[in-house]
Amino acid sequence: MADLSYFHGVKADESDEALSFSLGLLTSSEFRGKFGQGFEVDGPTSIALSITTVNEQSGAGTIVGRFSVVDDADGGWIYDLADDADGMFAVSDDWLLVGATPLSHQDYPQPVITATATRGARLLTSNIPVSVEASVFLLKASCS
Repeated sequence: MADLSYFHGVKADESDEALSFSLGLLTSSEFRGKFGQGFEVDGPTSIALSITTVNEQSGAGTIVGRFSVVDDADGGWIYDLADDADGMFAVSDDWLLVGATPLSHQDYPQPVITATATRGARLLTSNIPVSVEASVFLLKASCS
């Protein structure tokens, strides 16, 4: 029988923290710190966008909202778009921007983007619908 009281040359009773295994992977946060990134078993699972509506008259480069990873206090995520809704959206740092393709409420009232967030070997992906609001034009009536 194998002696599981050792991991990378450290005896289990030499640690202040109990070791826990999940599907055979070491998940102790103390050992992840000592031996590299390790595996986040109960880590964040999705990406959020602070604002999910934009006016169709917004030009390229207009800020739509800010990305964040749900239930994560550590930060350090890098955001990108796996699907930019045919160029309607772009990313700069953790900001979603209007892209080069003009927005149209009539043609695409709620395009869906696929946002990705990476930190080290960790990759999260979320599909996020963005509502494109129609522009309201007021016509001035003249009486003759």
